[in-house]
Amino acid sequence: MRPGPEARRGAVWGTLAAAAVCTGIAGFYLRTGFGYAFDFGFALAFAAVLISLTAIVVALLLTIARKLPRMATGWMVGACTVVMLVFFPPQLGVPMAIVAGVVEGFLGAAIATFVTGGFARAAVSKKIVTVCLGLLAVAANVSLVWLLAHQGSIDNIVSWRPRQIQCPPS
Repeated sequence: MRPGPEARRGAVWGTLAAAAVCTGIAGFYLRTGFGYAFDFGFALAFAAVLISLTAIVVALLLTIARKLPRMATGWMVGACTVVMLVFFPPQLGVPMAIVAGVVEGFLGAAIATFVTGGFARAAVSKKIVTVCLGLLAVAANVSLVWLLAHQGSIDNIVSWRPRQIQCPPS
């Protein structure tokens, strides 16, 4: 049994009420030094912008996900998860998974279009886009391989020197 539109509206209003209470608490504890009115206004504006942007991003993602083939998307997300687990710290794993997923997705799509997608019969615009995305993906792969294979150095990162011992004046 699916909930009706009234349940959806109630859920939206309930979560907005919870967000309003949390915004009030955040405005109370913000303490910018400009007074409570400014703090509450700032917290309210920040929450409104954040909720609106999140709603737009989620709506777009759900729209895109509805158009994607489920199994292909599942395989791609699974592969990105493996990449993310290899580069485990979240600060490195998540961006690396996104980059690898996008780059390898473009490369795979370009290769598949070249080999089995009827590239010779395609429109000129599709040929241009496919070749450009394929070349960009190859360049990104070369950059990733160089980045991961390069030994690197820490010469400019660590600049620790022992403290000078100073004797007190006598």
